[in-house]
Amino acid sequence: MKEIAELTKMIILFVLIVQCTYAFCLFLLGNILFRQFENGMIKQPKNGLFKAWNAALFLLFGIGPFFYSKLLHHNWIVRRLFLLMIIFLMVAAAEIFYLVMGSFIRVFLS
Repeated sequence: MKEIAELTKMIILFVLIVQCTYAFCLFLLGNILFRQFENGMIKQPKNGLFKAWNAALFLLFGIGPFFYSKLLHHNWIVRRLFLLMIIFLMVAAAEIFYLVMGSFIRVFLS
């Protein structure tokens, strides 16, 4: 049971690290990476495979492009500054979320 708890914590940590890293790469590359993300999305998916593809993209990379799309109406420098602040908040929130989930997992699965 302890191995399952550790594996669950590692999966949560992996998803949080990928989200924050992709958001930082979006800060560095901007519209180039955002367009790549949008091109990878399937607009109005018709079957389960395409819906699963969209869900996997949002699960792994979705928070950074979500905030970036909300900031598109700002000019370049303001967008970058807001995104940098959001990334710092994301990292802090991810650390708090990981610690809280780790304690819940330790209590319920150990």
